[in-house]
Amino acid sequence: MTSSTVAPGVASQTFATRARTIDHLGREQIADCPTAVSELWKNSWDAYARNVRLRVFPEEAPVAVLTDDGHGMRQRDLFERWLVIGTESKISDARPTPPDDRNGLPIRARQGQKGIGRLSSAKLGSILLLITKHRSEDYVAALIDWRMFENPYVNLSDVAVRWTRLVRQFGGLAKVDRVGFYAANFSIISAVA
Repeated sequence: MTSSTVAPGVASQTFATRARTIDHLGREQIADCPTAVSELWKNSWDAYARNVRLRVFPEEAPVAVLTDDGHGMRQRDLFERWLVIGTESKISDARPTPPDDRNGLPIRARQGQKGIGRLSSAKLGSILLLITKHRSEDYVAALIDWRMFENPYVNLSDVAVRWTRLVRQFGGLAKVDRVGFYAANFSIISAVA
């Protein structure tokens, strides 16, 4: 929190945001898993996906994998849009998606409204591995442990998201050299163009 003096006897104080805010806006606002999947499908629609697939692996540690063939995200999109809650992108995106990013499809009416549908993935699992690729850039992967956002004593600015660029490709898939995941629930959202 930042405090400053505006005038003699008058001060200002900024809001502080606890990490729990993400949990309140995401997992706690989503009624059930079908609603969470619906929110993520809206993101695929907005990315001009022709195909969206949900696979659930009901193992001891369940895994849900949602893939689409939409235009994907650039690294800057991940940082400046996906990881920014309340971004102006839904407002400032009044211009249509460029033809190169529309997958040969006509202009679509945007389904995502508030920019918080991405948080619904927390309803599907406590850990999210997001893998995305825009046609003009390398794959980018981010690992998000949604349980960090349940802590009432952590500020949002103190939660770091691990990410990496994936540059080595094998048969159209990027390879991560050393990544270990240990979780009871695990969801993977992959938007690969």
